[in-house]
Amino acid sequence: GIVVGSLGAWSLFGELALMYNAPRAATVTALSDSVVWIVDRFTFRRVLRTVSEEDLSKHVKFLSKVPLLAPLAEYEREKIAEALEELKYPMGSNVVEEGKHGSCMYIVKSGELEVIKQGKRIEVVKQGGKKNLKYGPGDYFGERALMLKSARGKRAATIRCLTECMLLKLDRTAVELLLGPIHSHL
Repeated sequence: GIVVGSLGAWSLFGELALMYNAPRAATVTALSDSVVWIVDRFTFRRVLRTVSEEDLSKHVKFLSKVPLLAPLAEYEREKIAEALEELKYPMGSNVVEEGKHGSCMYIVKSGELEVIKQGKRIEVVKQGGKKNLKYGPGDYFGERALMLKSARGKRAATIRCLTECMLLKLDRTAVELLLGPIHSHL
């Protein structure tokens, strides 16, 4: 390969892949015996994220209104709030796609989304059996990805943004690392 740079002691690499969930841009090869510290994506994001107490408190309050999470104790919702990743999606974008693998769930903070299965818009069955054509604030989807033991769970439908949406993403790794035994309550 082509040498594009060299690194010395106390250098770092791979941060862009961690920050943007992107493939590696280059291969790094040690030219001598080296000590290298490895940080996984979850830990890296956790260290970088400085969620203020106010934001955390707002997320905990919001989570108490989400039917799936309402039965949990306050400290359990706090742990979930710490693990959330807030994501903004433009109108018309697909959040998840039918048939693709999934390992996270989403909670709608703002905006509206539609559900499409086999190319057709379908009704959403919400808590209490109510049917609607869209997801809105407080609704959630993708929870099966957290409940399935294997990583082979495929998305049952496509979820598309009808408006600009702010979603709270919770992935299985965060649930297992932070929540441990309460994972079974989800």
